[in-house]
Amino acid sequence: MSNKLFQENFDKANELYLHGEYDKSMNYWQAALIQEPNNVQVISLIALMNQSFFGKIEEAKAGYEKILELDPNHLEAIEALAIIYYEQSSLSLAKHLFKRMLQLQPQAMEAYLYLASIAQESGQPQEALIYYQHLLEYYPKHHEALVAVAAIHHHNREYIQAETFYTYVLSFMPEDIQTMLKLAQLSIDQSLFKEAEIWLKKAILTQTNHPQAMLELGKLYSRDTHKQTEAEHWLHRALTQDNTSIEAHLALAQFYRQNHFDKECEFYLREVIDMQPGHIAALIQLSQLLVEQERLSEAKELLDQALTIEPLNAKVHTLLGKLYLQENQLQEAEAYFNRSLSLDKSDLPTIEALARLYLHQSRLHDAEYMLKKWLHYEPKNTKAMHLLSLLYYEDGKPQQAQFWAKQSQQLQQEHR
Repeated sequence: MSNKLFQENFDKANELYLHGEYDKSMNYWQAALIQEPNNVQVISLIALMNQSFFGKIEEAKAGYEKILELDPNHLEAIEALAIIYYEQSSLSLAKHLFKRMLQLQPQAMEAYLYLASIAQESGQPQEALIYYQHLLEYYPKHHEALVAVAAIHHHNREYIQAETFYTYVLSFMPEDIQTMLKLAQLSIDQSLFKEAEIWLKKAILTQTNHPQAMLELGKLYSRDTHKQTEAEHWLHRALTQDNTSIEAHLALAQFYRQNHFDKECEFYLREVIDMQPGHIAALIQLSQLLVEQERLSEAKELLDQALTIEPLNAKVHTLLGKLYLQENQLQEAEAYFNRSLSLDKSDLPTIEALARLYLHQSRLHDAEYMLKKWLHYEPKNTKAMHLLSLLYYEDGKPQQAQFWAKQSQQLQQEHR
């Protein structure tokens, strides 16, 4: 009788499940489970429904754990439980289970991918590389693994190896735009700008009007003072293709900034802020522009907004320091500069600003400390050397002043 009742509940649950009536089917699965409490198939189905349809992750996890008590080598339960642990950031538990998967099924593709992801998230790129390489032994043309291996080599500045893997991907996926973009970036990182241009144009030819390829080509041309017209053309084409692109707006803002079209720069930065009021980079860039234009009340409003979003952002504190400096509120300016350095001790614009403030106040000891700190981070900065020379002249130390003046002159001559 029990087996018959189990079968009736099982069949009814299955019928309701196939018709998408998940709540009702769950009731029948649970009734079937009462008849056979250790039925692995039913426990698995209930766990799957809890996980996929009802969002009851802990109940699903308990179900998979119950299955593994009954059958320690149940592959589907091991994988499902491992994925739950991974999504809950219990990486060591997930890693243990994915390794068990590989013991039972050495060609389990997903296990290698998850183990590689866990290794990368744990700051172990070489371990990730090993898992990807194992996967490629079984699946030599696995796209995700090949691109990931290339990216690790790229990150490690192993450019030849990275290029080898990227071009291998293109050998069997010749229209893979993303890989072309990665090859372009690889070329840029090696200052091979002509090669980068070729890859980007190839991407545009492969997929006409690809916004990211056009954007990257515009950014590439913006590096070259002789190709500013082409840069503007491609940046605008990218924005035309995707007028909601934050990245394209920021690229155009940067382009106009470097070409001293401040009005256009401001327009695109405000567009970004209209789309994303809390976009910290746009707030900082626009604030910097406004401070330089002495539109201090507007800048102050934006910086206060930025400070509420990221109270520990060193750049925001530096800009507030520069703002107060322009208002001749020197004590406030110094406080913000020092706060910035407490957040980022190596921020050179802040170090320079403090050094100049101390020189202005004839606080020569403090200025000397800041200028030497500047040279610690940037040993060949002629501006810092020149200021240090002026400081020593004012302090009555002509020999030290002459030494730093000579150092500055020699470096300037070397760079001519």
